[in-house]
Amino acid sequence: MTSRALTIACFEAIGVGLVALWLHSHLASARVERLSAVLLRMARRRAPRIVILLAWWWVGWHFLAFAGSA
Repeated sequence: MTSRALTIACFEAIGVGLVALWLHSHLASARVERLSAVLLRMARRRAPRIVILLAWWWVGWHFLAFAGSA
């Protein structure tokens, strides 16, 4: 397995885990807080807002800007 294939497999595993966590948070008896509630709580302070902005920038740069070069 090449390093590229391993990297893609890891990102796919993270994605599947995030979807599973999201589905679990929408169950009536779930103890996991919804993503919207977590982001609203984080957006109340300046430092987490900067982290959210930088994370969004990173995703856009790595996945959207170079999508056509693959």
